[in-house]
Amino acid sequence: MDKKIRYWMIATCLLLIGAGVLVVTTFGVPSGSVVWFGFLLLCPLLHFFMMRNMHHDQHASLRNKSKKESNYE
Repeated sequence: MDKKIRYWMIATCLLLIGAGVLVVTTFGVPSGSVVWFGFLLLCPLLHFFMMRNMHHDQHASLRNKSKKESNYE
């Protein structure tokens, strides 16, 4: 992953954490509600990171397969 993207992801996470703290302290929202909403958002995010590496290996194997086939021709 590019370093620039990594820094954007870290900045976004810190911004969301700060927004959660702000909502709890300013508006009096129960922290349990913010935690449950955080888990709800965490599920697709973790799915994205887990699935990211699975497709990378598939593309590499397809490239190797096409190189082998081109060598036989």
